[in-house]
Amino acid sequence: MGNADFKNSTSINPIAEFASLKYQEKHLANFAKDECVLLGEVVMDYLGHYYGVESVLQNTIKHYTLSDEEVSAIRGFTNTVRTRLDTRNFYQIAEKEKYTEIFHKNPDWLAVREAAQNCLKKLGVDLQAWEDKNVK
Repeated sequence: MGNADFKNSTSINPIAEFASLKYQEKHLANFAKDECVLLGEVVMDYLGHYYGVESVLQNTIKHYTLSDEEVSAIRGFTNTVRTRLDTRNFYQIAEKEKYTEIFHKNPDWLAVREAAQNCLKKLGVDLQAWEDKNVK
């Protein structure tokens, strides 16, 4: 399967979720506030989910026919997540910050969002179109 199949598959969701501030505010910050759950728990659960998804992304690279540049973009994104978020204790950080501050001001989170946005651009995925379809 080629790039068009990949761009329209759910395999793009983990990258798009990290790229989308709209998604993070609606599905992470608001979930914590509405459900009276600690934001740190939501963020750590989300990161834990992502690390399971990372292996799916690596398998996706094998499954779809992607260019070297596209594969490099995906690997660059996953490496950024690993280096910027793996070494941080986001449970403690999230508990000290307001519900949305982590998504607006935390330099590590911002770096990962930017890496995800750059990855989507290199893959030819329109983030706005993804948000229109997936963030209700």
